[in-house]
Amino acid sequence: MTSLHGSIMTIWTPISVPIAQAYNVPVSIVNLCAILFTIFCIPMHFVSSYVYLKFRSDSVLRVATVIALCGVILRLYACFNDEFWPIVLGTAIIASVYAIFIDSYIMIANKWFPDGERALASTILATSFTAGSICSFGFTAMIYDSNYEKLTVEEQNLAVIESTKQTVLYQSVPCIIFCIIMLLVIEDKPEFYPSAVAAEPVPTFSFYDALIETWEDKNFLKFLLALVLI
Repeated sequence: MTSLHGSIMTIWTPISVPIAQAYNVPVSIVNLCAILFTIFCIPMHFVSSYVYLKFRSDSVLRVATVIALCGVILRLYACFNDEFWPIVLGTAIIASVYAIFIDSYIMIANKWFPDGERALASTILATSFTAGSICSFGFTAMIYDSNYEKLTVEEQNLAVIESTKQTVLYQSVPCIIFCIIMLLVIEDKPEFYPSAVAAEPVPTFSFYDALIETWEDKNFLKFLLALVLI
């Protein structure tokens, strides 16, 4: 799922100017599709931590998948008209649950993989978003014609809109398939735990108390500052 998030986030970045011209919207609106993931990530990481503490992981992921699926379907509406707003709103809905998926990496690795495979599983899950982003750049080059400069401005705009509709359609089909698969197969935990770590019960504590304690931890604040500077 996060690889699909990566492709949705970065797909318009290399061609934001011609898309903005074709749909007669500001370039900032096109770039907003990428910025939305960062905007939502900040508050939704806190929401994600809270819901994973309160509810089963499979229930949380199912709800997040349904929300993402609604966003994908809304983006599809752009294939039937010449408006860009369904893409922006649909992307916003998808971005709103992005943090819930990436926060499940460690949980999934701990529950479903033995000690010798846990590090590799975490790495693969963490790099899936980057892989999706890289693929989207290549996909953009294939879909959007490089000979637009030979067309008139009106013909360029029509060609860009048609290519954008194709891109949304090609993105939406695998997204819908993966969402349906997620809804059908996701489980909270395996029948037999692969390691002692996976069998450890999740500690229960107050989310608010843990949040305050974390912010009072000087080592955490130093680490946070280092990440911000990087």
